[in-house]
Amino acid sequence: MGSRSASEITWESSPRVSCFLIIAHPWKPRLDLYYVDLAVTGAGFGCIYAMMAVGLTLVYGLLRILHVAHAAVFALGAYVTVLVANARNA
Repeated sequence: MGSRSASEITWESSPRVSCFLIIAHPWKPRLDLYYVDLAVTGAGFGCIYAMMAVGLTLVYGLLRILHVAHAAVFALGAYVTVLVANARNA
């Protein structure tokens, strides 16, 4: 595999692929915006984890029991999201 100059590298030829493609961008991001896309992806996943943690904390703080079905609700939401994304051909 020969070396390529920076002008030859495009989004299609880049080995880096965003793991947040379920929410598909209506445009193809430029390669120089890779780190911005990575930061937005990280913030999105961080918000999801924080939302799960706050929900578990509220339930445990009020009822003093760990409500394990909380994770099942999030898994159901993720499954529905995948079904909707596939139905939209995203």
